[in-house]
Amino acid sequence: MRSDSPRLIPRGPVIDAHASAVSVGLKGRSDVAVGARVFHSKFGNGVVTAIDGNKLEIEFAAAGAKRVLDSFVEVVG
Repeated sequence: MRSDSPRLIPRGPVIDAHASAVSVGLKGRSDVAVGARVFHSKFGNGVVTAIDGNKLEIEFAAAGAKRVLDSFVEVVG
């Protein structure tokens, strides 16, 4: 090894992680329930299929199933 080459320093294992919106015990909105029709500015109209705190599982007509935070949707009826 040449003396002017950068030295490799051993490190711990590489962790493959993905960023995600984290629900830290947040209760969620009281006006959203499973079966509610909602609107999202990017995904359009959809129906709530599951709720986990402030996270909603929504089946959108055009975009399919997505998980979004309840603050990003508007109840439409």
